[in-house]
Amino acid sequence: MPLDPTCKAMLAAAAPSDISIADFRAREPAHVEALRPFRQPVSRVDDQTVAGPEGDLPIRIYRPVEQGPRPLVLLVHGGGWVVGSIETHDVMARDLCVALGAIVVSVEYRRAPEHPFPAAIDDAWAALQWSAAHASELGADERRLLVAGDSAGGNLAAALAIRARDQSGPALAAQLLIHPVVDLMAPFHPVASTFYPSRQANAEGYGATSSQLERYGRMYLPDASQAADPLASPMLAADHAGLAPAVIAIAEYDPLHDDGAAYAAKLEAAGVPVVLNRYEGAIHGAFGPAKSAGLPQRAFVETMADLNRILAGA
Repeated sequence: MPLDPTCKAMLAAAAPSDISIADFRAREPAHVEALRPFRQPVSRVDDQTVAGPEGDLPIRIYRPVEQGPRPLVLLVHGGGWVVGSIETHDVMARDLCVALGAIVVSVEYRRAPEHPFPAAIDDAWAALQWSAAHASELGADERRLLVAGDSAGGNLAAALAIRARDQSGPALAAQLLIHPVVDLMAPFHPVASTFYPSRQANAEGYGATSSQLERYGRMYLPDASQAADPLASPMLAADHAGLAPAVIAIAEYDPLHDDGAAYAAKLEAAGVPVVLNRYEGAIHGAFGPAKSAGLPQRAFVETMADLNRILAGA
């Protein structure tokens, strides 16, 4: 399909893929400000800290207008493990809160390269455990607990689902993975990238690039041997049976298109219920906001409908 017009506009406004991490982080306030018109009102927003592996861990809690026990979402932001924050994903958190009528806990995990693997997944795990333990206090239904994330956040959400299963952690009703990274072997073993043709076909020209993804992956995993850990590469888990049902959204013109498709197939083969939404003409990052127009809005609305159906049966 031709590149979607909305995605063309996104590309025109995107930062260069070879920008330094320091410069990328310096642009984040402007990015947050540009998203301000898309913010949806929610009933209440609270910032606080919870106990993390290395000290206080910032979280932001979003509460919906609806009363009674609500679904509970742990949102893990994207940004290649090196950029992104609670602030950059404020709109996404609000959108999830409204679309699912859910209490959303957004976590500010430690970022690479200052804090490499497993800092991010350990922080996200601490936030998930806290959320589950405080579900009733938050007004949430612990039977409808899910993890959600985009890109690197999708990697962390998928890893949380594996960790929750393997370490007798909180029972998850679902996992929402938006164009997730699921295999980090490629930056260290180039032959691994041949399993995902989209990493070559969409390597350049569509915003996120394959070289950028590999550069971030190396920052996150300074030790190449860590790439085989299923908490770094969920695709490489020995067994995927028993994981939470998944809704996975992928974009046609994304280096990570085949990652998401392959992970959906892996989960299905293990008997895990999966909904895979593929958006033609879309690029990495074209998922919402809910108040946007065109393909990004449609992708968000359709995916939320799929997720609500799973939660209704939880």
